Amino acid sequence: MRQQFEEIELHAERVPAISSEDIEAIRANWKIFPEHMSMAEVACTLSHVKAWESLLMSGAPAALILEDDAVLSPDLSRLLSWELYERYFPSIIKFETFRKTIRMGSSKLISKKYSMGRLLSNHEGTAAYIIERNYAKKCIELSKINIDIADTFLFQNSQSKIKNTKIFQLTPAPCIQVTRLSHFGETSLIESDIATARDNRRAAGVGKSVFIPGRSTNPWNRRISLLQYYFLDPLAAFYPKIEVPFSEDTENQAPST
Repeated sequence: MRQQFEEIELHAERVPAISSEDIEAIRANWKIFPEHMSMAEVACTLSHVKAWESLLMSGAPAALILEDDAVLSPDLSRLLSWELYERYFPSIIKFETFRKTIRMGSSKLISKKYSMGRLLSNHEGTAAYIIERNYAKKCIELSKINIDIADTFLFQNSQSKIKNTKIFQLTPAPCIQVTRLSHFGETSLIESDIATARDNRRAAGVGKSVFIPGRSTNPWNRRISLLQYYFLDPLAAFYPKIEVPFSEDTENQAPST
């Protein structure tokens, strides 16, 4: 990460992560322990909470949060002007692609190469995102009573428990997890203990039907929530699902408005 920051001339502040070994020490303080999550997933989410707390202490209007396995585009430093985004009143902007198809609302061109649109479906991954400070404060408060896997907590619009959440996706994405590159024939030197835990749990049939405190299990609530987003962008239901490209993909083309 230091090497990447030096290459793109980006100053970053390291927030020491919470490890799985730290969880047992604080487990007794939780009113509801998230049994549907592995220790690695809990540690990952709490590490993000710690980063949000650093944002609040800094006094900055927003912060770019990067995990330590993020591959960064050289364009990244030019995309960190908050003035590019603040007029859209975003809660959070996803800078990453997980190379899976998603649904987005109409796009707004913010540069010759990059556009931004409302994220209308779940999009895994928390390797890179900008979070606004007031929204970060709300997320910290919610995490104390309803903690969840970080990417579900942040990027599952249809189940958001925070009112007036505005989640956007930047496309092409200027960041990608190194493990996502291995899908395209590139070698990854990092193994994810979170991914391993998820795969093991799915193979064992655990977590397919889990009640999460504070979240409704009524499927109609999810449909109503989705309709609220489509109401903001009536044509969104007719947009094709897309796979957000990584900005360094050679086949990448400039986004359309």
